Amino acid sequence: MKTKLIWLLNFLRIAIFALPLLAFPSDQPGLTITQFEVNELPQFSLYISVTDQTGKPIRLAESTLSPDKGIVKVFEDGQPVVVNEITPVLDLTDSEISRFYIILVLDNSDSMQKFLKKVKFAADQFIDQVRKQDKISIVVFDPRKKSYHAKLLQSFTNIKHVLKTKTLLMNLTRKTYLYDAIYLAFLKLREERTIGRKVIVVLSDGNDIGSKYCLKDMIQIAKYSDIPIYAIDFSPKKNRNLKKLANETNGRYFRATKADELVKLYEAILEQLQGQYRVTYTTANEDWTTPSRALRVEIQEDNQLLSAERVYQPDVARLQYLALRYKEAVSKTDSKDYLQYLDLYPNSEWLSLIHI
Repeated sequence: MKTKLIWLLNFLRIAIFALPLLAFPSDQPGLTITQFEVNELPQFSLYISVTDQTGKPIRLAESTLSPDKGIVKVFEDGQPVVVNEITPVLDLTDSEISRFYIILVLDNSDSMQKFLKKVKFAADQFIDQVRKQDKISIVVFDPRKKSYHAKLLQSFTNIKHVLKTKTLLMNLTRKTYLYDAIYLAFLKLREERTIGRKVIVVLSDGNDIGSKYCLKDMIQIAKYSDIPIYAIDFSPKKNRNLKKLANETNGRYFRATKADELVKLYEAILEQLQGQYRVTYTTANEDWTTPSRALRVEIQEDNQLLSAERVYQPDVARLQYLALRYKEAVSKTDSKDYLQYLDLYPNSEWLSLIHI
């Protein structure tokens, strides 16, 4: 088990490192940098969420979305950079960039038995509202698994009637193996080598009991990943650990006290995901051997200055591959100059892209 955890952490250390930001309702509008993206150098992209006092996404004015207006500002390592484009997620045209890969972690413990039909109805409603280009996978608890007590109930697909055959949970467990299920969700998302957005949506009615992994393990993994967890807490008492996980991953925590509330909360999660904006900017730092970026976004909205900060370190092999292609195109630089330290990162999922 520890070997697998070390392997995953080694991979995630060279994935995107994100400092935690609070993502809960407050008495002020909020700005959150949810994810980071590097696809075509020298441009990087950020995904941002702008919410009102209740946590609902704010639709930015057309004037705000114009880079020429300078209402949205991006700073990289303290220096202002050129903002090229600000696009609502729903308006993205590239099929892969705009696609969501969502894992539903569903609580199939005994305590959920009397709510199973309503859980299925809420999950099915969520599946029906997801766009056709998005893909969903389903993970549940399974005490028979030795390395971690969780299993993949449905692999990624966008065929909705197939997904809905798996949302009526049949094999219930005596314990709530929450952290093991989230760990498996991270593993399965890691296997999807894609530039699409990756998200975990968790529904649970209690604290973790019996997992091989613990909250500390999940926080370690969350600290080195760029995969937000959107959590619905359906427990009799507030699950502070589930709230902490959502916080650590820049996702969002929701509280349900009645089964009838689940549909609206799933709708709120979908609204959060689809209500974000992609901000593309030109980097001022072309030293690809030190890829870490300290970023700040500022938006002047309704006479208020909203700001958010994050630190990111893109997957080094992925960045080097793109840097290699970019440098070859603009300066015919010898590719070996940009590959000398890749042996330090043998677990990167992008390493196989590089051919010299």
